This record gives sequence, structure tokens and C-alpha cells, in this order.
Amino acid sequence: MTSKEKGNRGEDLAVADYVARGYRVLDRNFRCRYGEIDAVLEKDNRIVFLEVKVVDFSGMESLSDLIGKVKQKRIRESARNYLTLKNLQNRDFRFDVAAVLSDIKSVTSFENAFTE
Repeated sequence: MTSKEKGNRGEDLAVADYVARGYRVLDRNFRCRYGEIDAVLEKDNRIVFLEVKVVDFSGMESLSDLIGKVKQKRIRESARNYLTLKNLQNRDFRFDVAAVLSDIKSVTSFENAFTE
């Protein structure tokens, strides 16, 4: 399996985990000039911008190992762009990170992983 295929399967698993917990998918792989957001979800009138990372066991040491400050900035800028394009500027939102183990069988979610 290529790394792209593994990444796609990881994203599918993470999104399925959120859907099973009552979230609704608004968008997948939203791209703009600032970057990409793996999934945009909604639950209880709150928007969730989800970044998915496929990691091996050693990659689970800390959240900062999963997603650095530069990537966080790109996601924040992309999220602002998404909210503007979809006319959702007045909605509550948060940034989550889902770590999918490289066996593509388990997901660990970090809700509100970083802030605006």
C-alpha cells in the first residue's frame, strides 16, 4: 500500500469514527491557497476542522510531534477561508487532530488540539 493510499484509508477511518459519534460531514479535503483541511465536520452547531495523521506507535509521544506550529498556522488560515466562503463566520469552531495508527485499525482523537 502506498503512503497516499494509507493516508486516504486513515482519513476514512478517522471520519467514520467521528460520524459514529454523531458528527455530520460538511466537507472532505478542502483545499485553498493556504493549505488543506482533511475534514470539516459539525455537531451541536459547532464546526470541527479535523487534521488526520497516520503514525506508528513512536509517533504518539506528543501532539506537537504530530502537528507543528507551521502546519497549525496553515490549518487556521484555511479554516478562516472556509468559514468566509461558506458564510459561517459566526459559528463556534474548534481544531481536532486524529492520530491513526499505521495498522489503520485504531484512532486517537485530540479534541480542541490547538486554538485560533
